[in-house]
Amino acid sequence: MRVLPAGVCLPTIHRNMAGENNDGATNPPRVRSCGVTPCVVRTATVPQNQLMMQKLMVNQALYNMGLMGTQMIATVFDGITRHSPEGLNFKRRSEQMGWKHAVDERDQGTFDWTTNQPITQNR
Repeated sequence: MRVLPAGVCLPTIHRNMAGENNDGATNPPRVRSCGVTPCVVRTATVPQNQLMMQKLMVNQALYNMGLMGTQMIATVFDGITRHSPEGLNFKRRSEQMGWKHAVDERDQGTFDWTTNQPITQNR
């Protein structure tokens, strides 16, 4: 397997969202430098069993770095925060005012989730 250094430009086909080329025409796409198409084409030619073995090796390396334990702890913390009084207050506030508004209040620190009321200047 050959690893490409960072910044290597590969030719790729460029189309906009409407499926047209850069010039707006629907004729064959233009080739543009810098992209991943050749890597994708090359990956498509690798036998499936080799791709599966590579995936298993990458996953094993991640697991050895502690990914599984981290995911387990994150799941526990997520459950704790969702079912705490503050989490339930956030849920109620989201239902009343809308999720975006509740997130803005959380991020700006303008709402006290423990007492379930806006923070005033006098406090």
